[in-house]
Amino acid sequence: MADAADVVFSSVASNASNHSVLVFESSAVAGGGDVAATAPRLIAWIDMGMNFPIVPNGGDVTIAWDSGANKIFKL
Repeated sequence: MADAADVVFSSVASNASNHSVLVFESSAVAGGGDVAATAPRLIAWIDMGMNFPIVPNGGDVTIAWDSGANKIFKL
């Protein structure tokens, strides 16, 4: 299962388009230094589901991950 802290995107423009969430690895799995800017790994691309597509209105958009059994996703 994949899990993460909720994310807030501040002041998303009302004309924003192409709504999706990319989940990628940006730091070492075992902790330590960040992954090089040329080497992040795509983990998931989410563009449909509950509350998608997003309809921004100039306010904040919060991505609140499932805190139940499913989390972000499970294999």
